Amino acid sequence: SETLGNAPITVSGNNTTFGGSVGIGSSPSDKLTVSGSGNFGIKIDNSSNTSSDYSAIRLVQDSAEKGVIYTNQEDLYLRSPSGDVLLQHSGGNVGIGTITPDTELHIAHNSDAGADGWLTIEDTDTTAGSQRPHIVFQGNGTEIGRIRVLDTSGMQFATGSSTSIAMTIDQSQRVGIG
Repeated sequence: SETLGNAPITVSGNNTTFGGSVGIGSSPSDKLTVSGSGNFGIKIDNSSNTSSDYSAIRLVQDSAEKGVIYTNQEDLYLRSPSGDVLLQHSGGNVGIGTITPDTELHIAHNSDAGADGWLTIEDTDTTAGSQRPHIVFQGNGTEIGRIRVLDTSGMQFATGSSTSIAMTIDQSQRVGIG
């Protein structure tokens, strides 16, 4: 083990320990500060090419792992203690709660666990009568249907490229057709 001058740097074999902050390209403003301009980045290079090997950034607080950003082969994973989000390179699928997404967006959750796995679409407009969150269905870039919920009149369903309402379920659970 060797300490370099008055600096809090210790070298022991292949390991180097920095006791203070490190700045690359500038004075450090945190434990590690990397600054530059133009095209630059931080590279984590794992030369192994097996599916069980990965490169990762681990986020730890109070000795507990709180999150991991990692990749194995081609996929990028964001892991938290409550589950995974997968950004899949092959096919471009995104998985939330699953590492094997079957579709472009695949959300997996045990419904017995409560509302934690629900999909929420929120309209943040605070004006009564103006809240209209909706789902639009498209075929080859053309709208072919929609489901819309209005804060004052209930749920509406439309089909085709027209916005004409095909069915409404009002706030009293009554169904109107046409």
